[in-house]
Amino acid sequence: MPDAGAGLLEVDGLWVGYGDREVLRDLSFTVGPGEVLAVLGTNGAGKSTLLNCLAGLLAPSAGTVRFRGEDITRRPAWSRPSLGISLVPEGQQTFPAMTVEENLWVGGQASAGAAARLTDNVERVYTLFPRLAERRTQAAGTLSGGERQMLAVGRAMVSEPVLLMLDEPSHGLAPLVIEKIADMVDLIAETTALLVVEQNLLIPTQCASRVLVLDHSRIVLSGPADEVLGSDLVAATYLGADVEPTGGGAR
Repeated sequence: MPDAGAGLLEVDGLWVGYGDREVLRDLSFTVGPGEVLAVLGTNGAGKSTLLNCLAGLLAPSAGTVRFRGEDITRRPAWSRPSLGISLVPEGQQTFPAMTVEENLWVGGQASAGAAARLTDNVERVYTLFPRLAERRTQAAGTLSGGERQMLAVGRAMVSEPVLLMLDEPSHGLAPLVIEKIADMVDLIAETTALLVVEQNLLIPTQCASRVLVLDHSRIVLSGPADEVLGSDLVAATYLGADVEPTGGGAR
């Protein structure tokens, strides 16, 4: 049976490492148009390594990455935003001395097409995040953690991504702010496919259509969000439940 997520991003037999140390082993999965795929895993499971590889920042030792049917495995990182792939790294990363609006303008330079529509795209971000519109002349370094995360995401959205990748968007944020970030992910998902790496279960529970779990460099479980998030493996790993993990291979 064809994978329900086929047609946008297709990862097949991906191996990624640093020197002689393999961090990811034989990963295969897809992300479909309009889908939100959440990737769960404990620290060191290889989640950020996966996103860095898909963004072109790391070259795999084996396997292929296809986007919209094109093999992009060896395409350089600078070319991927023009294809429609944008990465928001962990840590609310902004240019602190620049204003909110200047940060957004930088995002528009990543894609020639987006640069031509820069003003319209920045205004769309302000519509999506009214708080940023209120802060447009404020230095990014003076924003709260949640506002900086919105700005980091907004900057990526200015490049008009078809697939937006978020690395730990809840990291370092208070629970109430994480709820707002989950609402933000829901809004973006109305028009954009997402690949979200997380340890906090709130965002996957609220937003994900499918979930895969990384452990010891491999996918140990994948499937519809309600099935995976309700599994014994996730309960034991993230909720501290006193159960025996079921494990299971990637479906």
